Amino acid sequence: MLDFPLDLLRAFDAVASHRSFARAALDLRLSASALSRQIKQLERHLGMPLFYRSTRSMALTEAGQTYLEATREALAQLRTAGQALGRLQGEVRGELRLGAPVAYGRRFVVPLLPDFMRNHPAVTLSLQMSDRYADLAAEGLDLAIRVGRLEDSGLRSRQLAESRRVLVASPDYLAARGTPASLQELKRHSCLALTVNRDGEPWRCLDRSGELHSIKPTGRLRADNGDAVLAFALAGCGIAFLSDLMVAEALAQGRLCRVLPDCAGPAHGVHAVFLADPEGSPKLRALLDFLVLRLAGTQGRAR
Repeated sequence: MLDFPLDLLRAFDAVASHRSFARAALDLRLSASALSRQIKQLERHLGMPLFYRSTRSMALTEAGQTYLEATREALAQLRTAGQALGRLQGEVRGELRLGAPVAYGRRFVVPLLPDFMRNHPAVTLSLQMSDRYADLAAEGLDLAIRVGRLEDSGLRSRQLAESRRVLVASPDYLAARGTPASLQELKRHSCLALTVNRDGEPWRCLDRSGELHSIKPTGRLRADNGDAVLAFALAGCGIAFLSDLMVAEALAQGRLCRVLPDCAGPAHGVHAVFLADPEGSPKLRALLDFLVLRLAGTQGRAR
């Protein structure tokens, strides 16, 4: 391992190549005196002279010639490494690991990924879908998509879309059990709770006046997966409180109805969270920019 600055090696290589301190100094954009001090510093470190010097000429000593052959190989390897990093800096290539919630990922992320892969043939991508909040560092994820309130976790983030939770039920359920006229009446109904992470907390819902209510869902069915809760709601099992993005299609088709349509959860974002700086990772920057561009149009579909 080198225990002196790399610029001393570059100084030595330049002087050996030009056989002149003046020309080497010009090439390195240093003064001749500064360059001479660097060579003397290197010689003191090695404990032997590297050049024969006279008033008219200079030449490498035997030790200098041996050292030049060894250091030129090392410098060539360093230049090759630098060029490889330079290519990496500009190319979108390598492996990406992406995490997404199950329901959101299936509806909005999975359909987009074939286009991303076609646009970036040197990328390999692994998609991990789970409704729990993954630990990016522990699970080796480059980027994860999170729907809901974003805690101050120290992760970098970028908003992809906006959503809010809405109350929904099937026409069959409402026909059989009646339609609630107020948030308080939800206590008399079968509520379908989503129990993963913080979603097991009371439902936070704004009424038409903007007042925030906290409602503890009560019912016989609970699940830790948004798709399961949606399936229960479609089957007439109760009232669900789900992202408007998730229920937009079923609402448009009439398979679900809004319950208390003047009430909804506070607006929250759909975010991409990541550890690395995208400016230093072309593959991460490409994926992030792609998701921002393609997912922005998913906002507000159930409003």
